[in-house]
Amino acid sequence: MWEGKIVMSNQQWQPQQPSQQQSPYGQQPSGQLPSQQLPPQQQPQWASPQFQQPPDDRQSRQDYHPHQYRGWVLAALVIGYIIVLMLMFIEIAVTSGIRASADTSSSSAGILSSFAALFLLVFHGFIIILDSRSFFTLYGRIQWKRLKAWQRVGLIFAYLSVLVMPAIYLTLAIQYFLRGRQQTLGQALESGWIAYRTRTPRTQLLIGIISGLLLLSFVTFTSVAAIIDRASVLALPTPSTVSHQVVGSSPTVNATAAQPTVAATQAPTPTPTPTPKPTPVPKWTTVQTFKGNGNKKTAVFTVPDDWKIVWSCDPSSFDGGEYNLSVDVYNSDGTDLDLGAINTICKSSNTSDITEEHQGGNVYLDIQSEAAWTIQVQELK
Repeated sequence: MWEGKIVMSNQQWQPQQPSQQQSPYGQQPSGQLPSQQLPPQQQPQWASPQFQQPPDDRQSRQDYHPHQYRGWVLAALVIGYIIVLMLMFIEIAVTSGIRASADTSSSSAGILSSFAALFLLVFHGFIIILDSRSFFTLYGRIQWKRLKAWQRVGLIFAYLSVLVMPAIYLTLAIQYFLRGRQQTLGQALESGWIAYRTRTPRTQLLIGIISGLLLLSFVTFTSVAAIIDRASVLALPTPSTVSHQVVGSSPTVNATAAQPTVAATQAPTPTPTPTPKPTPVPKWTTVQTFKGNGNKKTAVFTVPDDWKIVWSCDPSSFDGGEYNLSVDVYNSDGTDLDLGAINTICKSSNTSDITEEHQGGNVYLDIQSEAAWTIQVQELK
């Protein structure tokens, strides 16, 4: 700040250097005329103080430019992100309804989810290496120093979710790419198609073959991995529902009593004793039936050590109303086993009876009669 004496000489004045004793700013030295009393052309001009401007941190932000992706790189990133979402949704669809009923403690990540996690790791690493500042600030839209603590925590969790922030970043990257080329999305796709068509037919064919092989490989890998994941989930042991009996639990709970909660002891569930099935009582069952009229020898059949011969006759089949009926039992080799096992007269008062035998083996019957008869062989079953 300059202060000096004004010397009038031929209507010109020269400010003098300030003395050692300076007056406060805005006060005229004593004994001198105020500047308002001088003509306009003789008014003193006081030099304004020079202030040093604080550094502007916006200059450093203006010097930063986000990474300018090539079109095919940006398209590859978008396609990769879509593939990750598809793998995760396929994994959920394949194992839905199965993993809930299986033992989740022994279940592990499937092939599809493992591949999706690996791809997300590579995806984040690629973006962080190329354009970390734009990724963590979303092209300058996030000012971390100006955020509150809870906002920072929320953003950290959003980045840790590994799915939300990459989608937002890719959207902003596409907008930045289109803004730099001054195109819309449709115009950019059209220009990419035109660039593809301008290539030689051999190059177009090679690009088509590579794209088809990649698509076929993705479909094959996804199908095989989905089948393996589903089979591995189905192979997990399914826990059985067992009703537990709680010992020492009280039917009534006092809500006002502030007592520590005591874990109820679970008693081992007793194994139910299988109810023994009643042993079926053996009963006499007919295994052979022979019918005839007159004499006859039966075929050889096998009987146990205890069996019965049940006979019946029809007196009306004979003119006299009465006739003889006899049955002999022989072994299969022709030796006698029980001669005269049945020897009776068939009449109206004697038409049926039972004879029990106590020798078994391969036998046959020799039946002698003058009229109709019926022989049944019975065993205990």
